[in-house]
Amino acid sequence: MHQNNKKNIYYYSDSIHNSIYKLETPICAKLTVLRIEDEHKNMYENLDELQRIETTMRIGIKSGLHGLFFNEPVIIKNFYVDGDEHYQGFYNRSLDYSRIIKKLNPQLKKNIIIDENCKIIPIARKNSNPNDENRLLIQITDILLGSIRFFLLTGKLHTNKVRYYATESIIKLLLERGNYCNIARMRNSRFYRAFSITNAKIKNNKWQFNCLKKEKEQQPMLF
Repeated sequence: MHQNNKKNIYYYSDSIHNSIYKLETPICAKLTVLRIEDEHKNMYENLDELQRIETTMRIGIKSGLHGLFFNEPVIIKNFYVDGDEHYQGFYNRSLDYSRIIKKLNPQLKKNIIIDENCKIIPIARKNSNPNDENRLLIQITDILLGSIRFFLLTGKLHTNKVRYYATESIIKLLLERGNYCNIARMRNSRFYRAFSITNAKIKNNKWQFNCLKKEKEQQPMLF
């Protein structure tokens, strides 16, 4: 999404339908990126691969909610995911509501409430409506994640204009050495508590989190 400051018009480019849409108001959101350091290899031996993915989703949602919000009230109406065809294809089932939401609910702070009618809603790309705001948010999230991953892998800005504009603000902070990892500096930034980019691992049966930084190019960064 790119803003034309002079006219205060927001544009969204849809790479799937090869179209550009004009938005009257911007989409406001917070972003959490959570990377598991060892690709789930040391995560609870009794869990299968999809259960480990579900656990990662729950931990990522929890850390994002606790890290990006103060004490303001937060009500979660639904969770939207980028389709579930791949889960059905690989694991013969979709995401487990109980493992993600029911386990998450008692772990949240008192100011964060999950609506009793909350659902996990997959947004299928091939059947999605380009005018659907939920699909639009999924597409923007995909662009953000891809561009951040591209930068962390290569140290370069994305050459695609849409991806460049979508991630320009975040990448600028990433380019300033350790700036987004420096809490004291971030408190004075307009991006404070707007996003978190975190590396996580389990050590001695406990979750450990640290700020995700670009690794040396010869070291693979697996997501």
